Amino acid sequence: MRMRTHHLICLLFLRRAYSEGFSRVLEGYRRRFEGGEEAEVVKGIDDICEKCPKYERGECDQREIEEYDEDALDVLGVKVGGRVRYAEVAEALRRAPDSLLEYCRDCEFWEQCRSVIEEFLSGGG
Repeated sequence: MRMRTHHLICLLFLRRAYSEGFSRVLEGYRRRFEGGEEAEVVKGIDDICEKCPKYERGECDQREIEEYDEDALDVLGVKVGGRVRYAEVAEALRRAPDSLLEYCRDCEFWEQCRSVIEEFLSGGG
């Protein structure tokens, strides 16, 4: 699967977004990722974007999203074009809890993800 970097982070924590149908899409990608499927790190539109209702309606601000992706590259320590597994993403985020919290705090989904992130950082999930 092809994933931009902020989606690599979101797959670990985001459970609901935009619509019930899109939430099911996220869950499907999360299960694949957790199940061992590798993600190719891409810049720009990825597999999740192609199914997002905001993208389909032309309401996605790509410039803002690209900034999230640039920041996520630093948080995760990955490179565009590389391949990554769930365990590697989880380990990178556990090693940098302050960076993860700082990264996620300004996101529109922060309140939804907060408890999942806190559980993850305390050793769960």
